[in-house]
Amino acid sequence: MRVILQRTAILLAVFLAAIAVYFIWFQKKETPETLYTSLEEAGFPVLSVDMLGREMNHLHGYRVQTEDVSTRSSLTILPADRKLTVYVGQNQMQLQGISYEIRSLDRERLIERTEIAQEEWKSLEDGRVSVQLPIQNLLTEEKEYRLTVILNTEESGKLYYDTRILLTDAQMAQDMVELALRFSDATLDASRSGELSTYLEPNRAEDNSSLGRVSIHSSLAQVAWRNLGMQRTSSIYLELAELNGNLATIKLRYVAEESGESGEETDSKESYEVIEDFTLRWSSQRIYMMDYNRSVNQIFSGAEDLFSGKRVQLGVTDGSSLQVMSSASKTCTAFLANRELWAYDSRDNEVFKIFTFRDNGSDELHHGFEQHKIKILRVSDEAVIDFLVYGYMNRGEHEGQCGITYYQYDSKSRILKERFFAESSQGYELLREDVDSLTYLNSKDVLYLFYQQAVYGIDLTSGEYLVIAEGLSDDSYCISRDRTILAWQESTDLLSSHIIHVMNLETGEKREIQKGSDILLRTLGFVDNDIVYGMAREEDSSTLYGKLAEIPMYALEVADETTEVAAHYEKEGLYLTDIQVEGSRIHMLRSTKNADGSYAKKDEDTLINNEEVAAEESQGIGWYNSEEMGRLYYVSLPTEIAEGKSLRYQAPRRVEKEHNSDLVLKSNGKESVKSFYAYSGGRLLGKYTKFSDAVQTAYEHMGLVTDERQTVLWLRGNRSSARNLRSPRELWLEFASYVEDFEGSVGYEDGWLLLDGRDCTLEQMLFYVDKGYPVPVGIGGGKYSLLVGYDSSSVQIYEPDSEQTNRLSMEAAEAYFESCGNNYIAPFFTNS
Repeated sequence: MRVILQRTAILLAVFLAAIAVYFIWFQKKETPETLYTSLEEAGFPVLSVDMLGREMNHLHGYRVQTEDVSTRSSLTILPADRKLTVYVGQNQMQLQGISYEIRSLDRERLIERTEIAQEEWKSLEDGRVSVQLPIQNLLTEEKEYRLTVILNTEESGKLYYDTRILLTDAQMAQDMVELALRFSDATLDASRSGELSTYLEPNRAEDNSSLGRVSIHSSLAQVAWRNLGMQRTSSIYLELAELNGNLATIKLRYVAEESGESGEETDSKESYEVIEDFTLRWSSQRIYMMDYNRSVNQIFSGAEDLFSGKRVQLGVTDGSSLQVMSSASKTCTAFLANRELWAYDSRDNEVFKIFTFRDNGSDELHHGFEQHKIKILRVSDEAVIDFLVYGYMNRGEHEGQCGITYYQYDSKSRILKERFFAESSQGYELLREDVDSLTYLNSKDVLYLFYQQAVYGIDLTSGEYLVIAEGLSDDSYCISRDRTILAWQESTDLLSSHIIHVMNLETGEKREIQKGSDILLRTLGFVDNDIVYGMAREEDSSTLYGKLAEIPMYALEVADETTEVAAHYEKEGLYLTDIQVEGSRIHMLRSTKNADGSYAKKDEDTLINNEEVAAEESQGIGWYNSEEMGRLYYVSLPTEIAEGKSLRYQAPRRVEKEHNSDLVLKSNGKESVKSFYAYSGGRLLGKYTKFSDAVQTAYEHMGLVTDERQTVLWLRGNRSSARNLRSPRELWLEFASYVEDFEGSVGYEDGWLLLDGRDCTLEQMLFYVDKGYPVPVGIGGGKYSLLVGYDSSSVQIYEPDSEQTNRLSMEAAEAYFESCGNNYIAPFFTNS
């Protein structure tokens, strides 16, 4: 009996010990510092180049060679002997081969392909490998090419790393890089802040309330970090984004930390991701700063003292990646902070760190790479959060791929489930534009997504999808303010559609608008959930100043989601153009028809909706002003955080994939119009079908414009102070025959490219005069004058009929050409 009791006591003790271990292990309190990500560690090495006497242009690897030539990767200047040193970063992969190839920017022409023998690899003390690329003498100076370095690895096969390369004198670029570094250093050193004044252009109209966004027009105190004693805590990752003649764009990325006024240490430190963009112009006398922008985003630590009352403190941010969404009962709130997804559940006072590419203690080189975004789709009362991650995948199973991943996080099971992954042939910037334009998840688990000129409806239950609309351009579709209603034209030709389709994305119900076989329809936008469209007649089409113009509309209508007409606007004898829908207002330009079929501007008019459309709410984001830090942002929670009760932290335990979760999104539609790309600071600003829209965007941001082949078509800031073209008649005759039949931007077999510069400004068109091209300007009656010269106050105009050259003041020329409709044609000769 005693033996039995002893055995029972022993078993009971073991059982109680097991319970205690279980309780301690599984119920122990997580802290923000111990939270981890369940994604696999980043494994791809990061490459960099030896350039201008320093390590620059850190390159991230891709699993497949990208087909998207619109991505302007960093620019690497080759040494005079073309022997470029490349560093392969530390990694756990086994390198089996290193090679490279050089192609034209559009990838169509192969220049060189070379394998680097393994005995040429050099192992460095820090664990990296350096190789020298013996680039052959096949490159034309002052012409950009695309270099792809290829690593062959045992674990992941071939990895591809891209940079543009240029063979040119490096001295100007080196001088400008050194200035950018000195300027950046001076912003962090109170004793050197006086050095900044030489380059700044303070403007009283500039917003100096936030450290999140700072520009060349900000105050000196703002650029100098308000004397907070900021200091770098990471290396500077330096990138040359552009070099066009004596004009350079340089980008710096690093992590900084506040140490208190005058550099004194403080108990609580916050870290910040900092990106500085410089546009600099070199001259023999000095270097001019044409533009400067700094964006700062506080790295959200999740510390308990950031949660208080009904607020979660986010701190300093540029506002580019903020989003908040709460569940129906307001018990669970998910929010984004600097490309990380967090959530707070008031029921159990829990904080979830759901998704991040960052890992505690890891280097910023991998996890600070900002080529991705997160979008929250749905938050349930049970703390189940659906979201998208789109762009470059920094780590995990899809590392090195660009695409769209749909995740669902269940806080109860702590499982992060991948519901689908769709790889993209586009680079991050175009993908971001597409996903940001339309993403809507309805209550039936159907996700609507805009991607590559098509709208897809993806059934998350079955994993199948439908193409809702395809062949769309920017002007052929529009989306309601709440993203629930989509409208698009039947025809891919903007000026020949007789039907507009209207679809409710929540219910799936689809309707059509048509007014007869002789009436053309154009989508114009939405006032709240009411669609605005215009009506035109084919017989009203005309050529404006010798070019095909948009067909003016004789009327416009506003219809609700059932296509019931709520308002009709029509004035006898008046035609409507340049219609803009902004909130509850519809602005339009009214014209009259002349006897020759052309149109003359009459006046402007504005329609105002009787029920004012409320501005979009801040979606749970608030801010307040701090005397020391300026504007600080916070998440506004719908319920109070429990006082005196410690927060519980959790993160996903593991990632699971649904069966056959990979999607291949394909449509039959093809892009039917020529596109133009505006860039600034090495970033894509937008893709446009109108050349003038791309130029205006680039002009506002001190940028440039390219076509699909990455030919730079227009550039701001790199223009001589004066230019005078000799023999303008001979230059004009080289392409005059093309102008006679010109109807839109088009290229010709002999290398000439004519761009529709209508609506551009005189100042913008002088770029072409500086490049040696006379610029035709339509003056009516099928006739053109030519811009052939300029200085700081006047322009020279050549008249082909009289062969005379006249001089007009800049103001008089602007007024004259504006009265003619700013009907410019921008000539450009390509030698590729």
